[in-house]
Amino acid sequence: MSRYTTDEAAAALLAPVAIRLSEAAERLPPGPRVSVTVGEVRGFYALSGDRLTLSSGLVGPDVYHPTEADDLLALDRWRRAVGSVLEGIALAALAASAGREAGPEWFWVGAAVDAADRAAPELGLAAPALARAVSACEPGRWPRSGVAVMRAWRSLGVDPWERTLALIGSELGSDLGSDEWLRLGAEVLDPAARPAGIAAAPDGIVPATLGPWAWRRVVVDGGRTGGRLHLAGGACEPEWIEAGEQRRVMIAAVEVGEVRIVGGGPGGPWVMASGQGFGQMMGARGVEFTFRRSGALEILLADAFVGPLPALEVAERMGTSGVINGRWAVAGPSEVRLFGLVPMGLTVHGREEMPFAVPAPGAGLESYLKELEGSAWRWALEGGRLILRGESFGPTVELRFRRE
Repeated sequence: MSRYTTDEAAAALLAPVAIRLSEAAERLPPGPRVSVTVGEVRGFYALSGDRLTLSSGLVGPDVYHPTEADDLLALDRWRRAVGSVLEGIALAALAASAGREAGPEWFWVGAAVDAADRAAPELGLAAPALARAVSACEPGRWPRSGVAVMRAWRSLGVDPWERTLALIGSELGSDLGSDEWLRLGAEVLDPAARPAGIAAAPDGIVPATLGPWAWRRVVVDGGRTGGRLHLAGGACEPEWIEAGEQRRVMIAAVEVGEVRIVGGGPGGPWVMASGQGFGQMMGARGVEFTFRRSGALEILLADAFVGPLPALEVAERMGTSGVINGRWAVAGPSEVRLFGLVPMGLTVHGREEMPFAVPAPGAGLESYLKELEGSAWRWALEGGRLILRGESFGPTVELRFRRE
């Protein structure tokens, strides 16, 4: 049974390509037969139920449809007519399988363009849409460019027709998360997969705003501190930018959002509560670390003491006070490096019963804190606490802080 019927106007339009169209239509996914006519519609065609209306602009006399892109990949009106009928049949098949009317979103239209292109690969029907995907990077705005997503799925071993049906069954594509969208974007924009002669969209800079279902490559300068890229409703790869680095980052948005670089450190003041290292637990008193967004680090010592539990007797008799200034910078994902630590007037003093105060250059707590320099410290926020893990005097040490 033929996959389509035509009225007199459609038959006249399709007569030069009737044989090729009929053969290609049989290669489409199974679905209902559509009736084809010609009329005034927006774009190349419109599908309503099983009725497909081709644009009267395809009748001529010009070689190209009035809305056809003016470039080397433009389809003449005969190839565009074949593609439009094949896409309409594919959309009707997709709608029948989904049990709903065909929609305008990129996954509906992209799946139809992909099916048409595979049914008649010799015609290059997907070429203009593939070029748009690479140059505009925004299937949400240009639904036909969704065909590039179909190709990306196929290259990743996913059946695009079945995946599209799953998306249609979800709420506005909610089954497709930002991490998967990021992988698809990287596949679409891979130079090896790019259509010959098509230039990719130029790299952007942050902050940058993306529309829904969009990708972009941006160049990010880590500057003096580095940072982490944040995009609500999206994903970035890489997410972390080290200090002094300049990275080319792939960003992907499934909804409207702004990508910006945020602080890559713990942020704000933290009071050391305890530690663990050298095979023993350590207590802490009067040590406050403040990580400022500028990259400045301030370590405030106020009658401070850090040491193993057996040293508590010493802690009762003396403490250290003063300030150590320095800097912090992103060293990797959730990692900071501390450097340039400079003690400012540290003194060791007795407590209430021993009210002496003497300078403490290079000894005791100052020496311990200076040893924090150079190593990469992995940080994590756990239950409102800050945990720093790194190497100090050789072994791995864990320092625990509470929010001031």
